Amino acid sequence: MKGRAGRALLIILPVLLLAGGGGGFFLLRVKGSHKGKKPAVVTQQLELKDMVVNLADADHPRYITISLTLSIEGAESQDALAEKEAAIRDAVLMVISSHRYRDLLSPEGKDALKEELAKAVDGALDKGMTVSEVLFTNFVME
Repeated sequence: MKGRAGRALLIILPVLLLAGGGGGFFLLRVKGSHKGKKPAVVTQQLELKDMVVNLADADHPRYITISLTLSIEGAESQDALAEKEAAIRDAVLMVISSHRYRDLLSPEGKDALKEELAKAVDGALDKGMTVSEVLFTNFVME
């Protein structure tokens, strides 16, 4: 019995050692591959509901009722965004009120407005915060 068990042990032991060493190498390699990567960026969403804004049309008074959702990276909490909400609303109102009705009818006009809004809101945010996405949740012009 000792002869068979001894031979089996001589065969199994190196296999187990190799398997354990390979597994350890793999785990260390995977763990090491995360070094130098940036930590996940915190993103908060801010909803701006039902803003009524006069448009820049001189020939006929026009206005827009708009609701937005802004995705803001780097904002640690909703409270941090709440402190900036008045400045954000002001930036949004100033950008929208500079546009005319016909400029906002096309999809291209709406996309350009999103880009302008993102830049303007970025200027109202604290350092380290940035707008990653502007979504229109309501967009009615009259």
